[in-house]
Amino acid sequence: MKVKDALKIGELASGKIVAGEKGIFRNVETVEVMEVPEVLNWATPGMLVLTTFYSIKDDPDKQIQVVKDLISIGAAGLVIKVGRFIDTLPEEMIAITNQHDFPIITLPKNISYINVLTPLYECLYKEKYFGQGRSENPLSKFGAMEIDSVQEALDVLSKMLNGSVYIEDNEGRLLYAAKNFTSDGWRKSTALFSLPTYQRYDEMLEEWTTKFSHTKNILFSIEGYRKQMIIPLTYKNRVFAVVHIHCINSLITDPVFQNHLEEVGNKLKDVLLKEQLYNQRKRLNDYEQMNGFLKGFDHLDQANEKNNVIIHFYSDSLNIPYSNPSLIDYEGLIRNKLMDFIEQLQIHKSQVFIFMKNRKFYALLTGIEENYSEMVQRWKNQIEAYNKLDPLRGLYVSISPYFGKGANLDTVVQSVTKIIEVGSNVKKGEYVYTYNEMGIYQFLLNLIDDPFAKQYALNFLAPLLEDKKNDLLKTLEVYLQENGNVSKSAEILFIHRRTMTYRLKKIEQLLNIDLNNSENRFILIFCLKIMKIA
Repeated sequence: MKVKDALKIGELASGKIVAGEKGIFRNVETVEVMEVPEVLNWATPGMLVLTTFYSIKDDPDKQIQVVKDLISIGAAGLVIKVGRFIDTLPEEMIAITNQHDFPIITLPKNISYINVLTPLYECLYKEKYFGQGRSENPLSKFGAMEIDSVQEALDVLSKMLNGSVYIEDNEGRLLYAAKNFTSDGWRKSTALFSLPTYQRYDEMLEEWTTKFSHTKNILFSIEGYRKQMIIPLTYKNRVFAVVHIHCINSLITDPVFQNHLEEVGNKLKDVLLKEQLYNQRKRLNDYEQMNGFLKGFDHLDQANEKNNVIIHFYSDSLNIPYSNPSLIDYEGLIRNKLMDFIEQLQIHKSQVFIFMKNRKFYALLTGIEENYSEMVQRWKNQIEAYNKLDPLRGLYVSISPYFGKGANLDTVVQSVTKIIEVGSNVKKGEYVYTYNEMGIYQFLLNLIDDPFAKQYALNFLAPLLEDKKNDLLKTLEVYLQENGNVSKSAEILFIHRRTMTYRLKKIEQLLNIDLNNSENRFILIFCLKIMKIA
């Protein structure tokens, strides 16, 4: 369907093209109502968007930005109700849409959305699924398809329905998402185990659980976002996960589509449960292989005797939920994510063993051919790119030095575990921590558990710790970091140079030391670092 055709259907026919008239030949794939400005999170190519601009009625700049975003996405056009919340459109918006042949259509304020949407949905449905010679619902063959994984199943469904598909457990944690996921009113992140951003999600989950006792699916809608169909995955009459399907609205209300939803749920349940069993078997097999490797560790050949490394992973998404018994193999999901991540690094000829110890995840990589600095840089690049796609992922790693015969693996594991704890504290904003890059901290690590070292630092700095505002301790830290430069330290602390000088004299009096003495500065730096990492 073209925009020009849509203008002849239902009450959209009362609309008026006010800009971008040459864009009437743009294809219309979907029609949605939009009352939030973050269109990049959910709009898709070919979408005809209806709005009143209610949420940004007093902000012309944001109105213009919405239009720019829709143009960049490749939307079909924008339909605006005028006379209700806005009366005129910004001149810059008109100029931009004319420049890009992006049609803007205005509607009178008395036109109801439902009288615009319903006939458009019906025409889109007929055109998409019957105009191309199809006589059956697109889901009719899904149940008979040979599908090997949950990820493949979701990607197939997503392609069939031209919308996002994902699975959450019965407490809202994300388990799987199709690759073309777009944000919606329910959730924004694809981070493993991330929770919905919908504020009342816990109440909604409880409501769904009650409804699932007498219905096979639920149509759920958040104002301003796409509708979604919620399908329960059940085992022995107990819901253990739910499927979210976003698709063309006309499909959601189609009775044929509704009849196939139960089959979709059964198919996904079978694939998911089979994958759970496979993950458990694979985990046991991996542990057997790793034990075999460790037994022969002292007999490594020369090529592998040094280039082995242990990686420790940390992220909120790696915290396995233990609160309630569940059919979900959370550890297996994490292992799969980590293995996928490592495989993307393309570390050639390296065996990889992922293992868990004290509920923390590690990977043993053996026989790495790259030199250490190249290997570390590869990890840094990969993790920065990974976290940039979705800040909620928040994946951090610590990397041991290369080791070989004679190394104690328990000691290496303890070391990388401590490095990530210390690194995240003293080097905020970084994602990768290595033993070699920790500087003096690699020596201080051995003193962390020494009660004498901690007590010494505490006693030495005690007079400064009594300052409730913490001004003196912060002043000392900055002063030492700037190598005793009073003017630079005052600038960083946003205080006058006289105030800085006063504080330094106060510190000297309280600690009974001379800050110009290099040995005293060394002691202070030592104590501050011990306090920071302990």
